[in-house]
Amino acid sequence: MLLFAALFCRECIVQTAKLKNPRESCFEPGPVRNGTRVGTDLKLGSTITFYCDSGYIIEGDSTLTCIMGGDGKPSWNKPRPTCIAPCGGQYSGLDGVVLSPGYPGNYSRGRTCHYSVIVPKDYVVFGQFAFFQTALNDVVEVYDGATQNSRVLSSLSGAHTGERPANVSG
Repeated sequence: MLLFAALFCRECIVQTAKLKNPRESCFEPGPVRNGTRVGTDLKLGSTITFYCDSGYIIEGDSTLTCIMGGDGKPSWNKPRPTCIAPCGGQYSGLDGVVLSPGYPGNYSRGRTCHYSVIVPKDYVVFGQFAFFQTALNDVVEVYDGATQNSRVLSSLSGAHTGERPANVSG
């Protein structure tokens, strides 16, 4: 409901408006692609946190807080983050996902990405491609060691689907 108050003076009329129930919540920030959100409360002071699916990393701040903006309206204190597939990285643990940069879209030209998978001694890495496709003249090489001077286990290019294991010793 909008209430009006009028102030009369000899030469002017000034009108002011005041909202009886001003907005007390932030707008819905929406989902994050390749990730999830925890938190549904959009009221002032509430927080929501975004998490990325396996293989993706968060770009931006993962937690947003609903604050009173400079314009007197509730707004999120930061922009919504995005989940991206990084170019390279170091992986450890019992399982994980490695994606090409920009996945599910195409990777960009002129990039060389180095991924390291670290496992304890007496463990092996098993690689499985659910879907694999490179651009013409591009190649994915798997090494048994930490550098490109290590023994090449596999050199892949073109298109493949299904399993193609690459066993690497730890």
